[in-house]
Amino acid sequence: MSAKKSRIWLGVGLVAAVVAVVVGGVQVGRLALSRPAGGPTLVAHSSARPGSGGPTVTRVPRPARTSAAEMPAPHTVPSPAAERPESRPKVGGVSRPDGLAAALEQAARLAAEHGLRAGIAVLDLRSGRCLTAGEADGEFGTASVVKVLIAAYLLANHELIGSTADLAYSMITRSDDDAANILWEKVGGPELEPWIEQHYGLTGLGSPNGIPGRWGNTHVTPRGLVQLYGALRNDPAVWPWLGNAMHHANRIAKDGTDQFFGLPALDPGAAVKQGWGSGSADRDGAATVNTTGYLDHDRYAVAVLTEGVDNNDTTDARGFNAAQASVVTAMARLLGLIAG
Repeated sequence: MSAKKSRIWLGVGLVAAVVAVVVGGVQVGRLALSRPAGGPTLVAHSSARPGSGGPTVTRVPRPARTSAAEMPAPHTVPSPAAERPESRPKVGGVSRPDGLAAALEQAARLAAEHGLRAGIAVLDLRSGRCLTAGEADGEFGTASVVKVLIAAYLLANHELIGSTADLAYSMITRSDDDAANILWEKVGGPELEPWIEQHYGLTGLGSPNGIPGRWGNTHVTPRGLVQLYGALRNDPAVWPWLGNAMHHANRIAKDGTDQFFGLPALDPGAAVKQGWGSGSADRDGAATVNTTGYLDHDRYAVAVLTEGVDNNDTTDARGFNAAQASVVTAMARLLGLIAG
């Protein structure tokens, strides 16, 4: 072979070598961009090291998984309740007693804005804490709420049998006035309220009716009534029957009145005894509308008692003042914090 041909073949070989290197670099670059599942990650650096034939490929192993047992505990910030065990339960970010106290005050203001005399009391039967607003220690005519006292007397004295039991059930569930007229005589009439106070060791419950013949004029205070309801709830001779009857109050009373104002409007399943009348207050011109009972699965005893001021011109023939009852319903709904 001549020297000239040798130089030609040498040049061809050099060009082939360069092409091979370039082609190899492209192939490596493609590998570097691929990421086989389950294998190590291939990272291709964009610049070649001086003197290298192509891009540098570095194998970076995947980090090993850490078991749950090896994971560090997350950093937590203790809540105020965890720091202070005595913290009260909260509802909607507001402590229940604090929120309820504010709701009671708002309900009392609402009654005053509508020209009503009102007293409100709520007794927590677990803690014994009693919250009140308005004239909580003032006396109000019971209207049909006195029927709870009549039934309690009969139960405590084991007299709720036969036809008496039938009358009493209608008296509580249907607010039956005819039944109350009969049973009022059986329990001593005006002697009933003092007997209830003495039997349950209460003070400040109220006073007997001052208007002869009107059992609805028996007086109770809101605070005294919820204390009585607490005692009745704990009396095994009274509560099974009375609680069942109060939980089964009919929406329509015997006289045709829709008695689901107040607490039943807030919680239809509550144990309740309602009261209304045009002749229950000490002043003939004043209508009485009361809603009483138990909320939150019988945990809270509640009394919302109201008396109008010369408003019997808007009271119907059954003794029901619908305008006053609508205010009582609005007052009860403010206590939604304790509805269960």
